[in-house]
Amino acid sequence: MGDFDWRRRLEDLSASWRRVDWRSFWRRWGVWVGLGGVVLVLAVARGLDRGPEQRPIDRVRLGPEPRVTVELDGGSRTLPMDEYVAGVVAGEMDNTWPVDALAAQAIVARTFALREIQDTGGIISADFATAQAYKPDQINDRVREAVRKSRGEVITYRGELIRAFFHSCAGGRTATAQEGLGFRKEETPYLQVVTDDADCTGRFGQRKNWQATFESQAVRRAVRQVTGRDPGPVRSFRIAGRGPSGRATVFAVNGVQVPAPAFRLAIGSETMRSTLIDRIEVVGGRVRLAGRGFGHGVGMAQFGALARVQQGWSPERVIRYYFRDVAIEKRWE
Repeated sequence: MGDFDWRRRLEDLSASWRRVDWRSFWRRWGVWVGLGGVVLVLAVARGLDRGPEQRPIDRVRLGPEPRVTVELDGGSRTLPMDEYVAGVVAGEMDNTWPVDALAAQAIVARTFALREIQDTGGIISADFATAQAYKPDQINDRVREAVRKSRGEVITYRGELIRAFFHSCAGGRTATAQEGLGFRKEETPYLQVVTDDADCTGRFGQRKNWQATFESQAVRRAVRQVTGRDPGPVRSFRIAGRGPSGRATVFAVNGVQVPAPAFRLAIGSETMRSTLIDRIEVVGGRVRLAGRGFGHGVGMAQFGALARVQQGWSPERVIRYYFRDVAIEKRWE
């Protein structure tokens, strides 16, 4: 076989390319080429958007299901982890909500509990103020199906269980752990500010917007409880620091600075529903606040999860929205 003349072949191709009437080509085929490009871009975008849906579980590391000891008012009870998780889901979320919203809560609750056990040595409180609400009497078929559907699934970041915080209503955007909780034990890069415009109207009276009025004495007590200092009769109440989401991180009461998350807990978190404050008035010693959201604002917003599930999102996709750059692992069958 003779040698192939590559140089001559390239020269022929080049000449052919120059002879093409490109103006005529684009007049005849340009629209179709353009449409083909649009279809290709949309297909790629759809594939990227559906990526997490096609891989709900990132890793499988199967082992035995852990057991957890729950501290109750009348003593304690030791039970399998997912039995405990069912009681938490029933206690923390409306048990009439869609199964996939309950399943997202189950993944978060399971992760929160395992991390708590890791830190405490196997015991967890049933008090929602210190851990997670636990109400086994509220378990129904929806809750059982949600726990079964997400069985063994946990959230990790770089191989470690995350701090799986959650709250009721974000009020427009979620918070970092530092601003919403004053959490500084460790870095939590997976807890970033994300948009969340869920309506948050619920059967228990939740609303996205809230207002509250506090007497001077109540404000003074809360400041003393947190700082050990008495600011005196309230003449001035202002926001002295804000975080990335716009939430108050520090209040100044007559010049006495107090961490906003701790102040909210001290004065009553059911009344001062968040630290995402839009308006402050001091009238006759009373402090009037108007704000948005319900809860500390960190991690998964429950009403936001509900809204996304109603749009067709899977539990795992919900998790990946609220917790950035995380993996979802299955730890037991």
